[in-house]
Amino acid sequence: MQPQDLLSSGHVNLQIRFKMEESNIPVLEMLKLEHYYKPEHNNAYVTLGLDKITQQHYLDAELVDLLVASKDLFDQPPMTTILAWESGGYFSDNCHGFGQTVCGFTGKPLKPFYIGETPNGKHAAFCVPSKTVVCVSNIRTDDRINLGVFDVIFDFTDESYNAVSTNVVVHWAGSRFYETSPRYRIPLGLAFAKSRTPNCSGPVYMTSD
Repeated sequence: MQPQDLLSSGHVNLQIRFKMEESNIPVLEMLKLEHYYKPEHNNAYVTLGLDKITQQHYLDAELVDLLVASKDLFDQPPMTTILAWESGGYFSDNCHGFGQTVCGFTGKPLKPFYIGETPNGKHAAFCVPSKTVVCVSNIRTDDRINLGVFDVIFDFTDESYNAVSTNVVVHWAGSRFYETSPRYRIPLGLAFAKSRTPNCSGPVYMTSD
Protein backbone atom coordinates (compact mmCIF):
# COMPACT_ATOMS: atom_id res chain seq x y z
CA MET A 1 0.00 0.00 0.00
CA GLN A 2 1.27 3.42 -0.99
CA PRO A 3 0.62 6.68 0.90
CA GLN A 4 -1.94 7.81 -1.69
CA ASP A 5 -3.86 4.56 -1.17
CA LEU A 6 -4.03 5.19 2.56
CA LEU A 7 -5.29 8.73 2.08
CA SER A 8 -7.96 7.77 -0.45
CA SER A 9 -9.26 4.85 1.61
CA GLY A 10 -11.51 7.03 3.77
CA HIS A 11 -10.06 5.47 6.93
CA VAL A 12 -7.86 8.50 7.68
CA ASN A 13 -9.38 11.98 7.53
CA LEU A 14 -9.06 15.52 8.78
CA GLN A 15 -11.71 16.68 11.27
CA ILE A 16 -12.39 20.32 12.05
CA ARG A 17 -14.37 21.26 15.16
CA PHE A 18 -15.57 24.83 15.46
CA LYS A 19 -18.32 26.98 16.94
CA MET A 20 -21.19 27.76 14.59
CA GLU A 21 -24.74 29.08 14.75
CA GLU A 22 -27.31 26.39 13.94
CA SER A 23 -28.68 28.60 11.18
CA ASN A 24 -25.51 27.91 9.15
CA ILE A 25 -26.11 24.16 8.85
CA PRO A 26 -27.57 24.59 5.32
CA VAL A 27 -24.18 25.94 4.22
CA LEU A 28 -22.50 22.66 5.20
CA GLU A 29 -25.27 20.71 3.47
CA MET A 30 -24.88 22.82 0.32
CA LEU A 31 -21.14 22.05 0.30
CA LYS A 32 -21.98 18.33 0.65
CA LEU A 33 -19.57 17.99 3.55
CA GLU A 34 -19.68 15.10 5.98
CA HIS A 35 -20.67 16.80 9.22
CA TYR A 36 -22.64 16.68 12.45
CA TYR A 37 -23.74 19.35 14.88
CA LYS A 38 -24.17 19.54 18.66
CA PRO A 39 -26.64 22.37 19.31
CA GLU A 40 -26.14 22.32 23.09
CA HIS A 41 -22.57 23.53 22.59
CA ASN A 42 -22.86 25.18 19.15
CA ASN A 43 -20.17 22.73 18.02
CA ALA A 44 -19.93 21.75 14.36
CA TYR A 45 -17.75 18.86 13.20
CA VAL A 46 -16.67 18.64 9.57
CA THR A 47 -14.75 15.70 8.11
CA LEU A 48 -12.53 16.20 5.06
CA GLY A 49 -10.78 13.53 3.02
CA LEU A 50 -7.01 13.86 3.15
CA ASP A 51 -6.71 12.72 -0.46
CA LYS A 52 -8.22 16.00 -1.68
CA ILE A 53 -6.09 18.03 0.72
CA THR A 54 -2.84 16.50 -0.52
CA GLN A 55 -3.80 17.45 -4.06
CA GLN A 56 -3.61 21.10 -2.96
CA HIS A 57 -7.36 21.59 -3.12
CA TYR A 58 -8.27 24.62 -1.06
CA LEU A 59 -11.15 24.66 1.37
CA ASP A 60 -14.41 26.03 0.00
CA ALA A 61 -14.70 29.77 0.53
CA GLU A 62 -17.98 29.28 2.40
CA LEU A 63 -16.32 26.93 4.89
CA VAL A 64 -13.39 29.33 5.36
CA ASP A 65 -15.91 32.08 6.14
CA LEU A 66 -17.49 29.90 8.84
CA LEU A 67 -14.09 29.09 10.36
CA VAL A 68 -13.08 32.74 10.45
CA ALA A 69 -16.47 33.73 11.92
CA SER A 70 -16.04 31.06 14.58
CA LYS A 71 -12.87 32.70 15.79
CA ASP A 72 -14.30 36.22 15.56
CA LEU A 73 -17.73 35.61 17.12
CA PHE A 74 -16.97 32.96 19.71
CA ASP A 75 -13.34 33.89 20.43
CA GLN A 76 -12.39 30.23 20.03
CA PRO A 77 -10.24 29.14 17.09
CA PRO A 78 -11.27 25.99 15.22
CA MET A 79 -9.67 22.77 16.44
CA THR A 80 -8.21 20.48 13.80
CA THR A 81 -7.43 16.82 14.40
CA ILE A 82 -6.60 13.70 12.46
CA LEU A 83 -9.56 11.32 12.48
CA ALA A 84 -8.19 7.80 12.09
CA TRP A 85 -10.17 4.56 12.23
CA GLU A 86 -9.35 1.06 13.33
CA SER A 87 -11.17 -1.00 10.76
CA GLY A 88 -11.29 -4.10 8.62
CA GLY A 89 -11.77 -7.84 8.53
CA TYR A 90 -11.67 -10.70 6.03
CA PHE A 91 -14.07 -10.62 3.06
CA SER A 92 -14.67 -14.22 2.02
CA ASP A 93 -16.69 -13.24 -1.06
CA ASN A 94 -13.66 -11.73 -2.80
CA CYS A 95 -10.92 -13.51 -0.84
CA HIS A 96 -9.47 -10.27 0.46
CA GLY A 97 -8.56 -9.15 3.94
CA PHE A 98 -7.93 -5.65 5.23
CA GLY A 99 -6.91 -4.56 8.70
CA GLN A 100 -5.95 -1.17 10.11
CA THR A 101 -4.92 -0.22 13.64
CA VAL A 102 -3.93 3.17 15.06
CA CYS A 103 -1.29 3.97 17.65
CA GLY A 104 0.94 6.73 18.95
CA PHE A 105 4.48 7.36 17.73
CA THR A 106 5.78 5.16 20.54
CA GLY A 107 3.48 2.32 19.48
CA LYS A 108 1.20 2.63 22.50
CA PRO A 109 -2.57 2.24 22.08
CA LEU A 110 -4.83 5.29 22.04
CA LYS A 111 -8.23 5.94 23.60
CA PRO A 112 -11.07 6.04 21.04
CA PHE A 113 -14.00 8.44 21.22
CA TYR A 114 -16.28 6.06 19.31
CA ILE A 115 -16.55 2.26 19.08
CA GLY A 116 -18.46 0.45 16.33
CA GLU A 117 -19.51 -3.14 15.73
CA THR A 118 -20.10 -3.31 11.97
CA PRO A 119 -18.68 -6.59 10.61
CA ASN A 120 -15.57 -5.88 8.55
CA GLY A 121 -16.29 -2.16 9.01
CA LYS A 122 -15.06 0.74 11.14
CA HIS A 123 -14.58 -0.32 14.76
CA ALA A 124 -12.92 2.55 16.64
CA ALA A 125 -12.41 6.24 15.90
CA PHE A 126 -9.40 8.14 17.22
CA CYS A 127 -8.90 11.91 17.20
CA VAL A 128 -5.27 12.95 17.52
CA PRO A 129 -3.97 16.53 17.40
CA SER A 130 -1.52 16.54 14.50
CA LYS A 131 0.27 13.24 14.01
CA THR A 132 -0.33 9.53 14.42
CA VAL A 133 0.82 6.12 13.21
CA VAL A 134 -1.40 3.83 11.13
CA CYS A 135 -0.61 0.12 10.69
CA VAL A 136 -2.16 -1.57 7.66
CA SER A 137 -2.47 -5.15 6.45
CA ASN A 138 -3.74 -6.27 3.04
CA ILE A 139 -3.90 -9.98 2.26
CA ARG A 140 -5.10 -12.27 -0.54
CA THR A 141 -5.70 -15.99 -0.44
CA ASP A 142 -2.90 -16.50 -2.97
CA ASP A 143 -0.52 -15.64 -0.10
CA ARG A 144 0.06 -12.06 -1.19
CA ILE A 145 0.63 -10.11 2.02
CA ASN A 146 1.26 -6.36 2.06
CA LEU A 147 1.96 -4.73 5.40
CA GLY A 148 2.81 -1.12 6.11
CA VAL A 149 3.41 1.35 8.93
CA PHE A 150 2.68 4.98 8.06
CA ASP A 151 3.42 8.24 9.85
CA VAL A 152 0.59 10.73 9.23
CA ILE A 153 1.31 14.39 10.01
CA PHE A 154 -0.69 17.49 9.11
CA ASP A 155 -0.91 21.19 9.85
CA PHE A 156 -2.69 24.29 8.57
CA THR A 157 -0.32 26.35 6.47
CA ASP A 158 -1.74 29.74 7.38
CA GLU A 159 -4.10 31.43 9.82
CA SER A 160 -6.87 31.95 7.26
CA TYR A 161 -7.44 28.17 7.04
CA ASN A 162 -7.00 28.24 3.29
CA ALA A 163 -4.80 25.18 2.97
CA VAL A 164 -3.59 22.16 4.84
CA SER A 165 -0.16 20.59 4.66
CA THR A 166 -0.32 16.79 4.97
CA ASN A 167 2.61 14.44 4.97
CA VAL A 168 2.37 10.64 4.90
CA VAL A 169 5.65 8.80 5.36
CA VAL A 170 6.14 5.07 4.85
CA HIS A 171 7.85 4.11 8.08
CA TRP A 172 8.11 0.46 7.06
CA ALA A 173 6.72 -1.90 4.39
CA GLY A 174 7.04 -5.65 3.95
CA SER A 175 5.28 -8.99 4.36
CA ARG A 176 6.42 -10.11 7.84
CA PHE A 177 5.09 -7.99 10.69
CA TYR A 178 7.86 -9.08 13.08
CA GLU A 179 10.44 -7.39 10.86
CA THR A 180 9.13 -3.91 11.61
CA SER A 181 10.33 -1.73 14.48
CA PRO A 182 9.74 -3.46 17.86
CA ARG A 183 7.49 -0.61 18.98
CA TYR A 184 5.03 -1.32 16.14
CA ARG A 185 5.05 -5.12 16.14
CA ILE A 186 1.99 -5.47 18.35
CA PRO A 187 -0.32 -2.99 16.53
CA LEU A 188 0.85 -4.24 13.11
CA GLY A 189 0.49 -7.87 14.17
CA LEU A 190 -3.06 -7.15 15.34
CA ALA A 191 -3.84 -5.41 12.04
CA PHE A 192 -2.61 -8.56 10.29
CA ALA A 193 -4.79 -10.73 12.54
CA LYS A 194 -7.75 -8.44 11.87
CA SER A 195 -7.31 -8.86 8.11
CA ARG A 196 -7.57 -12.64 8.59
CA THR A 197 -10.73 -12.57 10.73
CA PRO A 198 -14.04 -13.09 8.87
CA ASN A 199 -16.80 -10.71 10.00
CA CYS A 200 -14.48 -8.92 12.43
CA SER A 201 -16.81 -6.75 14.50
CA GLY A 202 -14.78 -4.93 17.15
CA PRO A 203 -11.55 -3.08 17.95
CA VAL A 204 -8.41 -4.99 18.92
CA TYR A 205 -5.90 -2.27 19.82
CA MET A 206 -7.05 0.54 22.13
CA THR A 207 -6.98 1.68 25.72
CA SER A 208 -9.77 2.85 28.01
CA ASP A 209 -7.49 5.10 30.08
